[in-house]
Amino acid sequence: MTNEKRKSGPLSKKEREILDRHLTLKTDEELSILINRSEEAIAKYRASQGRVAEMTNETADVLKRELKSEYFWEELKIQLSEEELKSFENRWISLMNQFKDVLATDKMQMVDLIRCEILMNRLLVEQKFVRDEMKRVQNELEEYYAKDVMSLEAADHDVMARLTTDYNQLMASHGTRDNTLDKLGKEKKSLLGALKATRDQRVNLLENNKTTFWDLLRMFDDYEIKEREGRHMELVRVAAKQKENELFEFTEFEDGTVDRVILFPELLEGVDDEQPKQINTITAKQTDDVN
Repeated sequence: MTNEKRKSGPLSKKEREILDRHLTLKTDEELSILINRSEEAIAKYRASQGRVAEMTNETADVLKRELKSEYFWEELKIQLSEEELKSFENRWISLMNQFKDVLATDKMQMVDLIRCEILMNRLLVEQKFVRDEMKRVQNELEEYYAKDVMSLEAADHDVMARLTTDYNQLMASHGTRDNTLDKLGKEKKSLLGALKATRDQRVNLLENNKTTFWDLLRMFDDYEIKEREGRHMELVRVAAKQKENELFEFTEFEDGTVDRVILFPELLEGVDDEQPKQINTITAKQTDDVN
C-alpha cells in the first residue's frame, strides 16, 4: 500500500493510543502499516512526543542478528513463547538504540529488565482471564440468589457451594498475582535505576555532568576505554603531522608567488639552504612572465 492511499488528517484518539504503545518498539514503516497512515505522519508524531529517533530497517536487522548470536538467546528460546520472543526482540532493539555504549554487564541488566517486563505482561494477561472468570461465577451465583430459597433443590445448593469455592479460589489467585506483579514492578524499577534509564536520571545526567580530573583517570582503568581513546589520540597525532607536512610544502598563491605556508624558525631548522633560493628563482621567473 502506498502513502497516497493511506488516511490523512489529524490523528484520532485511538490512533494516538496505538502509537504511544508502539513508538519505541516499531519503526515508522511498521507503524504506518499498523494504523494506515503515511510514514511522514508517524515521524511528525514521534518528534512531537520527543521519542528516540526511529532507526532504519537495516540497523534493526543488524541488531536482531547480533541478539541471536548472544549466549543467552538459546536460553530465552526455551523460556519464552514465539510471541514473547518477538516482543523481546523489539524491546532489545529499542534499548540498544537508546544506549549506545553497551558493555557485557549492561546486556545482562537489559536481559533481566526485558524478561521482567514480559513476565509482568504475562501476569496481566492472566489477571484479565481471572477477572473475567470471577465475573462469570459471580453472575451465576447471583442468578441462584435471586431465586426463591424454598424452590432450590439439593443439586442447586451443591452448585452454589461449588461456585462459591471457585470464586474464593479465583480471588486468592488474583491476590497472589497482584503480589507477584508488585514485586516485579519493584524489580523493574531497580533495573531501570541500575541502567540509568529513568527520565529523572537522564535529565540529572545532562544537567549535572560535572566530571573531575580524577573521574577521568578512573575511566581509564577500563581497558576498552583506554583502547578507544588511545586509538583516537594516535589518529589525531597522525592527522596533525600529515597536515603539518602539507603546510610545510611549497605552495603557489593567487598572486603567483611560491612559498611555504608555515615559516616558523623552529620548523625550518635543518632545511636545505637551496630551497629559499628556489623560492626566489621561481618568483623571479613568474614575475618576468607577467611582465
